[in-house]
Amino acid sequence: MLFRSLRSAVPLLAGLLVAPVPSLVRNLSASGEPVPMTTALGINLFLGQRPEARGVIDSDLGPELNHLQYRTCFDWPQVVARVEQMEGASLGHAGADARLRDLALKSMTADPIGVVTRSLAKLGLLLGAQEIPHNKELEAERARATSGLLAPVSFPLLLALAGLGIAFGPRRRLLPALAWLVGWALSILPFFVAARYREPLLPLLAVVGGAGLVALRSRLREVPALSLGLALLLLPHALTRLVPVDLGVPGVKDRLDQGRAWFRTGDAARAGAAFDEALRLQPGLPEALYERALVDLEGEQWAQGAARLEQVLTARPDHPKAAANLARLLAEGRGGAIDRSRAARLLVTALRGEGPVPQYVALAQ
Repeated sequence: MLFRSLRSAVPLLAGLLVAPVPSLVRNLSASGEPVPMTTALGINLFLGQRPEARGVIDSDLGPELNHLQYRTCFDWPQVVARVEQMEGASLGHAGADARLRDLALKSMTADPIGVVTRSLAKLGLLLGAQEIPHNKELEAERARATSGLLAPVSFPLLLALAGLGIAFGPRRRLLPALAWLVGWALSILPFFVAARYREPLLPLLAVVGGAGLVALRSRLREVPALSLGLALLLLPHALTRLVPVDLGVPGVKDRLDQGRAWFRTGDAARAGAAFDEALRLQPGLPEALYERALVDLEGEQWAQGAARLEQVLTARPDHPKAAANLARLLAEGRGGAIDRSRAARLLVTALRGEGPVPQYVALAQ
């Protein structure tokens, strides 16, 4: 019996061992560090468990890392440099990630109640009706994509139908699906939640939800069944009210991402229009003001750019990039009178926030 159990476990064990091998080889050849899958465990745990964590991904890494911005994986080298500067030692990718993991675990050990509270908030967000932005805003993507017409059923509705399937359908057959749902949620809660993490579950929920519809159809005259169905349909919206996390104004992140993409390709006009739209949706947003100021500076609109940078620093006095750009304008007298005394103070803010960036050091000298 034991031999049979072990033999049946061999394919599973083989799958667990084989899955990380390509990543292991790739990471070893690219960085010289034998990382089995990715070095993102530490940074993701840090994002999800630091005291300021809200349950969703935030680009601002907080006071521990001098408010460094971490929007995409392309910002990771800056994070490594910042951690190495903080530690005063060369750590490499794996070492920096391990240090962030240690910071996260230290935070979790110091505040176990906070871990539970954050986990419950994340669960509410994950199962709620709100869009949870990450690298993209899925609602904005769906609005532009014709394929969105082919998938009009929302995640909360599918989840409610799946709940009916588990309540009224063939439970034994659906238990693996329920176990999958629980495992999926537990694998996400230590880190942070995002709408895109729901996507892999949609086919599974559709199957279980179909069973729920069939079962409900045969029990339409039963008041308990209808009451449960209504409660499940309302649950995501109730969770949204119970977990009041500010997710920003819908559409703003999408406009910012669009603007940055246009700016990188050299299309300043379209970039400026995208940032203006973001500011229309959320007036005074420092991130949008900063990006719009860069467009102004690219077009040599020095006075306008300086005014927007001043607005950014009024809202965020420790914004290093805004401080550095305004310091250059003041030092060179563009957009107004030369003010090297203030430029020097702004450079101190920039250097404190981002470390000895060569351009900042050269300007200071």
